[in-house]
Amino acid sequence: MANINLFSQIVSKAPSKKHLGRQIELFFRKIKQLLQIKLFIGTAENAVMIQIWTAMISILILKFLKEMGG
Repeated sequence: MANINLFSQIVSKAPSKKHLGRQIELFFRKIKQLLQIKLFIGTAENAVMIQIWTAMISILILKFLKEMGG
């Protein structure tokens, strides 16, 4: 019974699907605006994915540094 109560508490504190969907939408809108990859160096799926992930990691690092700086 304790597991059910704990689960109920976790679920009640979880963001709603609407809120979560909005956050995902905002995330991808921001990524689309910030990723300025004009030319892919490689055309293989792996090469493109590496370039996209590299750009995303760079954005996150810059955002983190901006937050840390004040």
